[in-house]
Amino acid sequence: MNHDYYVDCITDGMEKYLHTLALAEHMQYHQGDVEWISPLPGFDGPSLVFKVSLEEDTAIEHIDKLLPDLKSGVLPKIWFIPPSSKPANLTTILASKGFRDLSDPENPEWGMALDLAKIHNLPLSNPRINIHRVTSSSEFALWIDVVNEALHGWPMLDQTYHEFWLSRSELSFYLAYLDGVPIATSAAIQTGNQASIEFVSTLQQYRNQGAASALCLKTLHDLHNKGVHTATLRASHEANALYTKLGFKPYFQTVVMSFEDPGEH
Repeated sequence: MNHDYYVDCITDGMEKYLHTLALAEHMQYHQGDVEWISPLPGFDGPSLVFKVSLEEDTAIEHIDKLLPDLKSGVLPKIWFIPPSSKPANLTTILASKGFRDLSDPENPEWGMALDLAKIHNLPLSNPRINIHRVTSSSEFALWIDVVNEALHGWPMLDQTYHEFWLSRSELSFYLAYLDGVPIATSAAIQTGNQASIEFVSTLQQYRNQGAASALCLKTLHDLHNKGVHTATLRASHEANALYTKLGFKPYFQTVVMSFEDPGEH
């Protein structure tokens, strides 16, 4: 497979993840030349622009028309800019309109992919780690609690709105226990022979004990057994070493920009 194939897989996986978040009844998904998800008024939830497809000769005019909605909060102020974004100079245009690049060049985050035919069979570093495939409401509640604390630091997920995920065949969830205590999570979203790895998290006090490695390996092997050829993810700087050890390769640095209204300063 060539480089562009993996870039497309990573981008498709990211979009599938955000579409999955938008399925919750308290969320909304806006489709068009600029696509985003956000919570309905009065609710909390992720808010992000993730796909921009504008014509080069009208892009500046289009962005100008969006500025009132950006300033009012109707349009999310955080924009994820994958390599497929159009026009090619989108980041330069956004910077000229008040956006700031949140990327840290010294601590880059990557879009990564793995050919599951090359999955590494790594030993678990802690035999006390026990991994469950989450299927029950009670265990899903534990999974959500760990994700919210370890990954987000705020209650982004709510069992009331997200428990229906358990009934969707393309989604799978995993919870790691250490001596009976739930400490780490992972999930996968499958689309045909591709899948994205999501919600990899470990409670801070239990990190560096092999839970994330064990979870990822279990998730990847299950996907491979279901006929998945390519797994993708977006890696934080802290997790790059873990995913590289598992065999993932980086294909592009992620770019996230934030609109900062000069009128607010």
